[in-house]
Amino acid sequence: MFTRNVVDNVLNSSRVEGAILKVATEVEAVASQPGHEHKAVSKVKQKARAFLQEMVANVSPAFIRFQDHSI
Repeated sequence: MFTRNVVDNVLNSSRVEGAILKVATEVEAVASQPGHEHKAVSKVKQKARAFLQEMVANVSPAFIRFQDHSI
């Protein structure tokens, strides 16, 4: 549950949403497929979610071990 909240909080931040929209717009412009902005945004957001989930999975065990030793 905790890791899911971290990912959602990051993805829902205004800076990340703006970056996702910017990347999706660039991808759409390169692909030259007008009217597919929503699909492009969804695809970029899905890739960002996967990347963040991997980061959280790698950081959390190390952080937990650190917390155990500091108590």
